[in-house]
Amino acid sequence: MIALATVDIATAETDHLVAGFVTDGDRHASARHKLRRRQRQGLAARALVRSLLTKYFDHAADCWHLTYDANGKPAAVLADNSRHIALSISHSKDLVACAMTNLGPDSDTCGVLYHQEDLLKVPLRIEDGFSYPPEGPGLGVEIDMKIFESWKAAAAVKQ
Repeated sequence: MIALATVDIATAETDHLVAGFVTDGDRHASARHKLRRRQRQGLAARALVRSLLTKYFDHAADCWHLTYDANGKPAAVLADNSRHIALSISHSKDLVACAMTNLGPDSDTCGVLYHQEDLLKVPLRIEDGFSYPPEGPGLGVEIDMKIFESWKAAAAVKQ
């Protein structure tokens, strides 16, 4: 399963996320940036990651260590190393986006079979071997929660 979230750093929503989820370690890590805008992007990204983690797992935001591998790839790891979540963080001007995997059912495609049913309310446009980016607000996708819940229930039975 994949979780996606975005936030506009110019909004009060970012202030609420930062106030509710950012740790002292996050503040220290973001302070390394010289530009105030980059510091705010860093804090917003860390707050967004921690808010998603608390949404999907029964652990407080500060139970997670945000780490980077030797190539700079971010991850979230529980303090006891019992869970490792792969992350992708991106920012462009005032928009910060976060995607995370390893949340549940496998999300890989398999050969020419793309999927049996679409998790998105508006399917991705795939033509001639190319996938075109969605055009809606945020990341451009809206999850079909009815299908999501059925996949979640199916995954729980397998575990």
